[in-house]
Amino acid sequence: MANPTRLPRVVPPGGWTFHSTINDRTYRFPAGTIVSCQLHTLHHNPFVYEDPYKFMPERWIETDTYRPSEAMNRDTIPFSLGSRQCIARNLATTELNMACAAIVQSGLLDGARAVGDKIEILEWFNSKVPDEKITIKWD
Repeated sequence: MANPTRLPRVVPPGGWTFHSTINDRTYRFPAGTIVSCQLHTLHHNPFVYEDPYKFMPERWIETDTYRPSEAMNRDTIPFSLGSRQCIARNLATTELNMACAAIVQSGLLDGARAVGDKIEILEWFNSKVPDEKITIKWD
């Protein structure tokens, strides 16, 4: 799960114009304005992700008849971007890919299902969840 805190940025001299593809409106921000992108909200945008709170890892698997949308690939930034991105992003991504592949191939998750409807988080830098656990059941 992406970091739930805001990632503040300051609009540079000369200002900044943002065009929303969701409502086709343009917004002008003056220089010095603090803006942010809250990744948890971005990653659960119903305009981009079908049923965004449902655990559906298959939404990322490209097949002959399906491929993740351009908007999904654009909006998935769990390690941030630019000069403030996670310094260990490449290492973490490689480790996550290897670990996920090993878990799936082992069959460990066969029959597993999420217990809750969604994961609730507290406003915390490292996605602190209530009771510090996410429960999964195997049938």
